[in-house]
Amino acid sequence: MIPAISTLAPQVERLLGSLGAAAHDLKGGTLSVSSPISGEIIASLRQPSVAEARHAIDTAHAAGQAVTEGPASLSREANELIDAIAAALERAKKKDRAERDAKGPARLVRPTDKEKGEKGREDR
Repeated sequence: MIPAISTLAPQVERLLGSLGAAAHDLKGGTLSVSSPISGEIIASLRQPSVAEARHAIDTAHAAGQAVTEGPASLSREANELIDAIAAALERAKKKDRAERDAKGPARLVRPTDKEKGEKGREDR
């Protein structure tokens, strides 16, 4: 049996809706958006006015600056936290290495013949 072919439009509508896009904004416009996968028309957007486009661009630009520039104090605090974590990990690594060095090299311990004999008697 050949599987049914599903349309991407409802999936795109659900995804964009979960990101805050209104369903009515995806239908009825003059700008067709097609899927690069199937070529199917997945949305029909309306042409924005110059003022709407300018507002969207300005909003996106401001958001981009806020992300890249961010408050310096937050960046400094984040770096200090990362440095503290790195230092703690380095101290733990040195302590572990010192403990292993104090114990000496790892050795395979095999039971002695006497221990083997006692174990053999216990099994009987």
